[in-house]
Amino acid sequence: MDKWVLFPFISTTVLFACSDSSNTEAFAQQDQEVKTLEQKQSNIAWVGHYQGVTPCENCLTRCEGCEGTAVDLTLKPDQSFELRLESLSEANTAQVLTGKMYFKDTAQSQLELSNIKKRHALIYDHDNDQFEILNDLTAQPYESGHEFILEKVV
Repeated sequence: MDKWVLFPFISTTVLFACSDSSNTEAFAQQDQEVKTLEQKQSNIAWVGHYQGVTPCENCLTRCEGCEGTAVDLTLKPDQSFELRLESLSEANTAQVLTGKMYFKDTAQSQLELSNIKKRHALIYDHDNDQFEILNDLTAQPYESGHEFILEKVV
């Protein structure tokens, strides 16, 4: 008679132990997937902090009497950005703009910054880990392209 009482008890214990083990494995697998995704996001080449000094907003190249504009751009893994612009010729306060960015190609080399009216198109140079600001009208590099480079800050 004792065997009949112990059998359901042992069976129930084994079932609970097995289901608890599978839950633990599922949680461990889910945790690993989250860590892998976070690692992939942190390894995205274009994510980071970029700086440069470009010609002032109304010039295609450095002009006399213009010290240019300091550009500070931070690109985040969630495709948001923060852009800080500061005229070096005038005593104006810095302009800070935020928003979303999107890629125009599958290689993730051409991007646009949303909510930015001028100089919002960029092209990523994978070899040099830098961005070049493109001409708004032509979506091509400026003739003085070297003056529109944003270098990655390490």
